[in-house]
Amino acid sequence: MKTASVTELKNGLSGYLEKVQRGHRVVVTEHQRPVAILEKVETHQLPPEVAGLAARGLVVLPKEACNPQAFLAMPKGRCGASVAAAVTEDRDGR
Repeated sequence: MKTASVTELKNGLSGYLEKVQRGHRVVVTEHQRPVAILEKVETHQLPPEVAGLAARGLVVLPKEACNPQAFLAMPKGRCGASVAAAVTEDRDGR
């Protein structure tokens, strides 16, 4: 973990932010005492239940965020249609 005084942080903020974006943590000190920690903000926090399922390999998480426009443009299902039939149809490429 990197340590930086308030003055060092102020003078090299861009460099420290780049380190944080790469996953490093920076302890900010004032008069040689820690006063804050800079760390990367995760924008996609998973609920603990989902994170637990993913950790056990029971669900596979998407590799990238969903595109809402593409999702909304997808064809809608038929009312009363069977989910099993839809999955079979999709699997068979019909």
